[in-house]
Amino acid sequence: MVSFWLVLHATITFSQNIDKTKTHIVFVCEHGGARSTIASVYFNKMAKENNLPYKSVFRAIMPDSTISIETRKGLAADGFDISVLVPIILKTEDITGNTFLVSMDCHVTLF
Repeated sequence: MVSFWLVLHATITFSQNIDKTKTHIVFVCEHGGARSTIASVYFNKMAKENNLPYKSVFRAIMPDSTISIETRKGLAADGFDISVLVPIILKTEDITGNTFLVSMDCHVTLF
């Protein structure tokens, strides 16, 4: 539920306050198996439903091999295609001039 409110807040904030050139959103959490995954999937859904120009991806600092069972079950129950959701390590190439990075409880120095 916390991720839902974070995504809702982020969607509203981006649409009202962010530099409109920052259309690539990267959600990052430690393992990429839950928080960043949920945030990205719902963010993309809300952005599309509200005709916003933003697209997000999720990344991890130390990625798990799969998303968590709980995340898989919840997203599948909500109608999302979970077959394409695989945690990927954050790379410098993921961050460009049009990227807005959202770090979710990462206690690791990224770069």
